[in-house]
Amino acid sequence: MANIKPALIVSQTFKVKELVNLTKTQDLDNETDHKLNNLSTKVPSKTKPNIKLSHHSNGLVPLIIYHQNVRGLRGKANELLSHLHLNFPHILCFSEHHMNHLELQQIFIDNYKLSVSYCRTLYEKGGVRIFVQEGLRYVKTDMENHCKDKDFEVCAIKIYLNTKCACIIAIYRAPTGNFELFISKLDTILRKLYTATTEYIICGDININYLVDSDRKVQL
Repeated sequence: MANIKPALIVSQTFKVKELVNLTKTQDLDNETDHKLNNLSTKVPSKTKPNIKLSHHSNGLVPLIIYHQNVRGLRGKANELLSHLHLNFPHILCFSEHHMNHLELQQIFIDNYKLSVSYCRTLYEKGGVRIFVQEGLRYVKTDMENHCKDKDFEVCAIKIYLNTKCACIIAIYRAPTGNFELFISKLDTILRKLYTATTEYIICGDININYLVDSDRKVQL
């Protein structure tokens, strides 16, 4: 475990309208899987996450969202829990889970529910999924008809935080994916999902290098 780098987690108190772009990502190293066989996936009862999302006197709402391009989720639940221990997010978003729907149903993470997911139909690997901490109120959003393998892989939920509503979108575009189609479909779903009373959080891996200036960066 000494060679495993901890995943990046956003842990911050903020206004709901400031949620966008507060997620962080980091790839998991597949070479560490064999080291994790003896780890327990059980969360000690004394460290179960606090899922109460109450407003503070200054109107701020604490919410933790975690995203990771996991590059294959098989056998990595133990590693994820070891990184999240004592700092459990309310929402877990994964891209490139590399699994089908039946396999996803066999993945269990204590204190979380598998809320929505997308699995590729024509190609292997890829896919996105969202776990929600038990006790949080959410509604699934059907994005299946907008998905296309490699070009635009997406799933979404709406979560209710007291009087606020936030739409959380997990998204993936492969390096070889059609960028123009990606932009078109992203515009379509955002128009479909938009309401004036909802805040939006998009997290995922779209394979665009934000460290260099480019036409694609400008379009986004």
